[in-house]
Amino acid sequence: MKLRTFAWLECVRKPAKNIILYTILTVIFTGTLVGLRIYMSTWQTRKEVLHSIGAFIELSLDEGSDINSSSISSDMINRIMELPYVVGVNQTIAEYAIPVNFKNVKEYKGEKPDPNDMSYEESYDIAPDNVVIDANIDNRFLDLFRLNQARVIDGTIPDSQNKGLMVEKHLAEVNSLKVGNKLTLTSSLKHEVAAEIIGVYETDAVFQITKHNSLGEGIFAMSPYNRIYASLDIGAALYNEDLAKLNLDIIIDSPEHVDVTGKSIKSFDWDWKSYSLYNMTETFYQDYGRHIESLSKFSKIMLFYVLAIGAIFLSIVLTIFSHYYDYDSGILLSMGAQKRMIIGQYFLATMYITLTAVITAIGLVYTVATPMINSIISSSNSTFTLGIGQFNDSITPDYSIYLSSLGFRGILLYIITIFSFLILSCIPPIYHVMRFKPREILSEKGR
Repeated sequence: MKLRTFAWLECVRKPAKNIILYTILTVIFTGTLVGLRIYMSTWQTRKEVLHSIGAFIELSLDEGSDINSSSISSDMINRIMELPYVVGVNQTIAEYAIPVNFKNVKEYKGEKPDPNDMSYEESYDIAPDNVVIDANIDNRFLDLFRLNQARVIDGTIPDSQNKGLMVEKHLAEVNSLKVGNKLTLTSSLKHEVAAEIIGVYETDAVFQITKHNSLGEGIFAMSPYNRIYASLDIGAALYNEDLAKLNLDIIIDSPEHVDVTGKSIKSFDWDWKSYSLYNMTETFYQDYGRHIESLSKFSKIMLFYVLAIGAIFLSIVLTIFSHYYDYDSGILLSMGAQKRMIIGQYFLATMYITLTAVITAIGLVYTVATPMINSIISSSNSTFTLGIGQFNDSITPDYSIYLSSLGFRGILLYIITIFSFLILSCIPPIYHVMRFKPREILSEKGR
């Protein structure tokens, strides 16, 4: 009780010194909290964007290699699949196809396409009645299903073991299709394929045509309702593709393991003059996350300068007022006070000032500074754009940064900062108490 009283008196008896200390700490803690809120917002957005992109590496035949002698063999795929962080592989053939015994879906929202606009004829294989065949080794690895933006409502997802087609619910309803029915499709190469429907899925996507549509009714071919997922053999037959020449996507369990997996693959004794390996997670992130990294860098620089300059100013102020500690400590020591009691008094008094500064900083940041933080984030988002879409599907990822909570990581960093400056503020008085004897301290005051 006596220690708390002395600590309180220590705060009251030297208002000038303590107001300056309080002001400096308030500025430091306010700037730190602003920087942390921006940094943690970019950190959270980065996690979400990387999850949206997915963790995968692409193995492809090098452009300079002999296309006739090089291939991605099943032995190579099996060896990759043995690596610890690899969860699967995928190859994709996605092209427009022409329905033979069924019709596509023309349900839409938004702007009505101009039936007289034949601009789509200038685009490869796009026509009002076409569909898209998206053929894969395993369709479960596609973003639509990986991110749970679509669900199987009947049957199963096509893969290397379950061969066939999976249609969207709207397409099934328009044509009265169900699992077990057969669809016939042709490609622009005049290859015709008949395959069984083994699944029906429902997508969260909508099809809303925008005023920027430049394809006329050809835009219907791009509708998410007209996307048919297939096993890879169907795509190969329709478009006459050699599977051994297709790029191989290597699916990793998390973005943190992409680099180490890439290094493991590069260590294989393959002819790396014929193959190329690309970190697709990093490639896509560089396209979609540059504004995130830019703002993250800004927040780190801000934190560095706030903490560095704050520490310098605090050290200067504490040095200037160090003679107060000499005089007071000398009196207390000469009266028989123990050093640990004096140290405890200074520590407690400094803690009172620090906590007051923290409360003030939190109040300022979550009221006055919040609009400023939102403005900084908004300005960063304005530097990023995915371009103008001809249609909206409501499931296209949002790569914008949003102001988020500090979370456990941010709170911990803030507490560490507070504690560090509390200790820094206590060092000068503790140093003087530990170093001098009562007579020396009083003689310092006399000089």
